[in-house]
Amino acid sequence: MAETIAEIGEEGLIELFAVEGGALGEKVLVPNGDDCAAWFVDPKYASVITTDTLVEGVHFDRAYTPPAALGRKLVAVSLSDVAAMGATSRYLLLSVCLPPETETAWVVKLTAGIREITRAQGVAVIGGNTTTIHGPIVLSSTVIGRIQPPELIRRRGTLLGDAIFVTGRLGEARAGLHLAQAGRRPTPDDPSYPLFSALIDPQPRTKAGRHLGQAHLAHAMCDVSDGLGKDLRRLLVPEGLGARLEAEGLPISDELRAYCATISARPEDFAMRGGEDYELLFTAAPEDEDAIRDACTQAGTPVSRIGVVTPGPHVEIFLPDGTVEEVPTGFEHFPG
Repeated sequence: MAETIAEIGEEGLIELFAVEGGALGEKVLVPNGDDCAAWFVDPKYASVITTDTLVEGVHFDRAYTPPAALGRKLVAVSLSDVAAMGATSRYLLLSVCLPPETETAWVVKLTAGIREITRAQGVAVIGGNTTTIHGPIVLSSTVIGRIQPPELIRRRGTLLGDAIFVTGRLGEARAGLHLAQAGRRPTPDDPSYPLFSALIDPQPRTKAGRHLGQAHLAHAMCDVSDGLGKDLRRLLVPEGLGARLEAEGLPISDELRAYCATISARPEDFAMRGGEDYELLFTAAPEDEDAIRDACTQAGTPVSRIGVVTPGPHVEIFLPDGTVEEVPTGFEHFPG
C-alpha cells in the first residue's frame, strides 16, 4: 500500500471513499461515480437535507481521535440533525479536503468508520468530492433524508406550559474534551472512558427521532450540539418564551458525577454548557409524558423530563441548594 495519498492519486483516494452503505437498490438511478447522483423520489414524502463540517484543530484532534471513530462521528453529526426533524436518513455525500502527505493507512481507517455507521444506519454513499489542502484536514458530510410531511418536527411550535424533555445523558462530551485537553486518554477499562467515548464517538438518536415523529408528540425539537442552554433557546426564543429547569432532573451519569468530584466541578455546569452531546431536546404537552416515554422505550433510548416552558425571556435552573441561576448559552462558533 502507498504510504501517502499523494502516491495513490485522486482516483485512488476517491475509490477509498466510494463505499456503499445501504441496500437502497432500485431507489438509486445513478450511483456514486458520475457527475451527479440521481435517485427516485416518492411523492408521499418530503426530502430533508443537512450538512456538517469537521475541521481539524476545531472539531477534532488526531492526537487523540482514532480515524475510524472520526469517520463514524463525521456521519453521526448529520444523522443527528435528520433525527431531530423526526425523519429517516437515506443518502450521504462526502467532501474531503486532505493534505497530500496524509497517510493512506489513516484514510483507510477513516473510511472503515464511515462504512461501519452507514451500513448500520442503512444509508447509501452516493457521491462527494475530494481535494488537496495545504492546512488542516476538513471533512464535510451531507445527509439526505425523507419524511411524511405530517410527521415533520421543527424548532418552532413550543407552547407556554410545555414540558421539556431530553434523551440520553448530558455533559459527557464536554467532560471527555476536558480529559483530552488535560492529556488523558482513557482506555475502555477506565471508569472515565464513557466520557471520552462520548466526545470521539457520539451515537445519534436516529430511532428515537423517528419514533417521536411517528407519534406526533413533540411540539418542537432540535439536537444538542452547541450545549443545552443555547439549543434550548432555539426552541424558545422564536416563540418569545422562557424556561425553568430543575437541576435534579438533568440526566447526569454516575461517571460524570465521579469525574466532576475529582476536579471540584459542578456536574450541572458540564450538563448545561457542554456541546456535542447529540441528544434530542424537545418540548411537548405535559400530559403526553407517558406516551413519550413509551415511544422512547420502543427506540431503546432513555428520556428525561427536565423542566417547563414559562413566559419569557429568562431561562433559569433551580439548583439542589435552592438557588436559581440563568442557564448559560453554551458554545459560540463566532464569539465577539
